[in-house]
Amino acid sequence: MIQINSIGLPQYNAKLFAEELNKQLAHYSDYYQDTKGSHWNMNVDKSFAGHVKFEELYNVLVLKSDEIAEWILTLGFTPEHNDSQDANLSSRKEIKKVADGIQAVAHIPKAYKMIILKQELIPSLVNDAKDKGTTFIMSDYISFQEKEVGIYTSF
Repeated sequence: MIQINSIGLPQYNAKLFAEELNKQLAHYSDYYQDTKGSHWNMNVDKSFAGHVKFEELYNVLVLKSDEIAEWILTLGFTPEHNDSQDANLSSRKEIKKVADGIQAVAHIPKAYKMIILKQELIPSLVNDAKDKGTTFIMSDYISFQEKEVGIYTSF
């Protein structure tokens, strides 16, 4: 007999979706760390506007991470939340002490593109199970991030 979770999804599908979302959570966590580091280390006297923009970015990443973690809980699973698991789940290439504003801004679309590529797999995965919630969340994030890539690529 197929077990159904609290929102009506087969348990095996929900588990698979939660695993994929935990990978996204790890990517967001890593990107948050990179963004926070760029915010801290950016040479403020040369690029104060960039300093403020990085603060906006990491605040968005905190909100999106929270939404992903809460959706994992909704699916009936536990969001991963420690560095050792992030390292196993994320494919990020760590950036180090970026003080140059141009270099830091150039990293934004690269990071978003990597996240988008990973996120694009999720809607096709969840479509068969008719998981509209996960599809909606990922589609919303992808739209936002594609717009951000366009904005930051134009600098």
